Amino acid sequence: MEAEMVAVGAMPSGLHILLEAASERFRLPAKQFNVGDTLAHALVHTLTRAGLDDLPALRTWSVPAPAWAGAHLYTSHLVFIPQHQVGALPEPARGFQWTPVTQALATVPGPREHQLITAAHAMTRWLVEHTAAAIGLCAELFTLAELRSVVEAVLGVRLDPGNFHRKHTGAGHVVATGEHTRRSSGRPAELYQAAPQQAPDPFGTRIDFIPTHLNTADRSSDLS
Repeated sequence: MEAEMVAVGAMPSGLHILLEAASERFRLPAKQFNVGDTLAHALVHTLTRAGLDDLPALRTWSVPAPAWAGAHLYTSHLVFIPQHQVGALPEPARGFQWTPVTQALATVPGPREHQLITAAHAMTRWLVEHTAAAIGLCAELFTLAELRSVVEAVLGVRLDPGNFHRKHTGAGHVVATGEHTRRSSGRPAELYQAAPQQAPDPFGTRIDFIPTHLNTADRSSDLS
């Protein structure tokens, strides 16, 4: 069984997919399940190889796609990567690259991976449009302008700043921290964070862990 990861990140130019070089081609990152592996271990192992091992929490959604390919069983999950970690990958991330969705579809060779990327793209757009999931594509602390830029990148539209501010502060999924930042020119902008989760996430499985404290060689604790 193989655990595939469709990691997505928002850049100003649009949604990007993380691809990994394998046998002179690029494919979706994946890890073969070993005895005692959990989904959490498999995904953390893949993120660590890509140099993305300091995420405070991982939120995944199962991506609908054919589970069988020949005699091989796959499980595929969509993972949101915060914006500040998308772009130039740190060492030792050789062999990984962020690729725009349309380019990724032209790069990966198999129809099954095409379907996974297409399904992940559609699922990401739906989640960002209808839920507070875009917060998962931001840093832990973010300005509303940064959150708006993520939503715009995913949906490919321009949003009115005033309406966006009223909608998201009124909905209760963001909380002001009382801190301000000068990340861009102009007056200091207020920093927000995600509101505490009030109910189970109806859109998928949430797995919370500290990747830097998770020893992927230790199979004693089941985090799934």
